[in-house]
Amino acid sequence: MAGDTALCCNIYVYLNFSFFFFDCKEGKKKIVFRHERYHHWVLTLGVAPAIISACITGFGGISGKTVETTLWFCFGFNLAEILLRWFAFGFRRFLDLIALPDPPLIQHAVAKWLKEQKLDTDDPSYDNLKWKIMEKQGRHLKAQKKKKKKRSKFDRKEWILINRLEAILFIGALIGIVLSLVFGRYRSVIIFLQVSLMRMFTVLPSIRIVLASLYDIVPKFGWFVVFIAITIFCFARLGTTLFAGKSSIVLPEVYDGGSDANFDDMGNSLMSLFQMLLQNGWTNIMCY
Repeated sequence: MAGDTALCCNIYVYLNFSFFFFDCKEGKKKIVFRHERYHHWVLTLGVAPAIISACITGFGGISGKTVETTLWFCFGFNLAEILLRWFAFGFRRFLDLIALPDPPLIQHAVAKWLKEQKLDTDDPSYDNLKWKIMEKQGRHLKAQKKKKKKRSKFDRKEWILINRLEAILFIGALIGIVLSLVFGRYRSVIIFLQVSLMRMFTVLPSIRIVLASLYDIVPKFGWFVVFIAITIFCFARLGTTLFAGKSSIVLPEVYDGGSDANFDDMGNSLMSLFQMLLQNGWTNIMCY
């Protein structure tokens, strides 16, 4: 009964969502996805039910079958919403809005400007003026890309990151669900269905800003991380050469406790150095 109810709710929501989307004109379809009310719909129907059911389950409030049905509904809704955006933007533009400017958005902006100017659409010069403005706008976007200036609201570098993250998450989860069903691992299916909870980090505007900032900042620390990794590797190799098998140097309780905090091999050496960096000091592992 619960499964039939969820199926009916799914069909009803998808139909309403599709009518809302296809009722828009071609130029306005992409603007719909930027609307605040659209994000409220996604958060309310695709994320909130999964969060509430997961929280109530922790207190033993509802059965596992109801939670599973809710997770299936949320996963189906979110996957359909992502595919809908994918269809509206196009495959390549969905993943890279900056490299491929959106012609419908430019066309919509130009048509709006011409309407505000109250130009006669029957005038033969109307089409010429319209295409000249569109060509100029397209050149302006290409110039912005070449000069690597600050992204405009139409480019939305943040949108590229969110689109890529959501596409990777849900396509990966869909593949995982199919493989889990094929091999009969039904517990793994529930784990993959919970990917809907991750959309809380991609739908909320404040968290999206944080993700976009981290996406810009983290790559700049790449060489720093590489330098630290090389340093740790060199010291781990040095520790293995000097202290491998020398139990008289290492504290007895390290071996008695069955810990891997020693320098007998490369893996344990790396683990020991990480422990000294993050948790224990040198004196907790070796004599001095």
